[in-house]
Amino acid sequence: AAIIPTSRRGEGINYYGLSTSLAAAVGPFLGILMLHSLGYDFIIAFCVALIILCGIGSVIMKFNEPKLGIESEAHKGIRISDYIEPRMNSISLVSILVGFAYSGVIGFMAAYTKDLDLIMAGTFFFVVYAVVITITRPLLGIVFDMKGENFVLYPCFVSLALGIFLLSIAHSTWLVLLSAVFVGLGYGTFMSNGQAVTVKIVPVHRIGVATSTYFIALDMGLGFGPYILGAVKEVVGYTSMFHVSVVVALLALVAYYLLYGRYVGTERDLSLKARAEEEEIRNRKRNNKLA
Repeated sequence: AAIIPTSRRGEGINYYGLSTSLAAAVGPFLGILMLHSLGYDFIIAFCVALIILCGIGSVIMKFNEPKLGIESEAHKGIRISDYIEPRMNSISLVSILVGFAYSGVIGFMAAYTKDLDLIMAGTFFFVVYAVVITITRPLLGIVFDMKGENFVLYPCFVSLALGIFLLSIAHSTWLVLLSAVFVGLGYGTFMSNGQAVTVKIVPVHRIGVATSTYFIALDMGLGFGPYILGAVKEVVGYTSMFHVSVVVALLALVAYYLLYGRYVGTERDLSLKARAEEEEIRNRKRNNKLA
């Protein structure tokens, strides 16, 4: 994230997100093909070989990461801010809510579609999801850079809520697959562009901690969501459980607007504060050299 030009960070991070999504879609498909013809032993060996190639690639990969030259004194001791980025409070809350809303889909899709006797639809749900984000992520990254995050993220919350709602009333294969389109436009869009926002609102020397904080929040929603929604499902059933997820997705929209979205482009824009902090550090470093 740090080596992507600032003006193209939305596009660059969406390309990265696209690569992981393609792997998640192609990997299981290839695994099923190899399982029937080559067996488990070959699959395990093949995956180990891929991991070794990744390790070699990470060692030989060279790039110039921008640095601000922060003094070592600033990092003495152990502080919570060394592991959790305080500037991320607003986006972290939104990420938890989005992850929570989506967790009902990944946690209960198989059981829900089996209950509806739409097992094949449930199988192809994530294929459609992968196709949608493969097509849209590069385009939305460009839109993010040209129009700003609000232009991309507000529709994504609505799409996520709509996709989950369609799933809650699904009675046929086409409706399940249509919900996959909107869920892909919703969660798939947020996952990459939320990270792009994360990189945008912190100084360059805090990108690592901020990115970690973002995924901690997202994983909290994904992790605790099925546990809570499962308890809801036992009381009110699948349909009402998904309706709860719809409400949470809309709460994410409200939280985003109140805590972040309405400040974009104003004096309280967090990205402006981050750039000002970077410039202050550079000026301080420059003055110390002159002194």
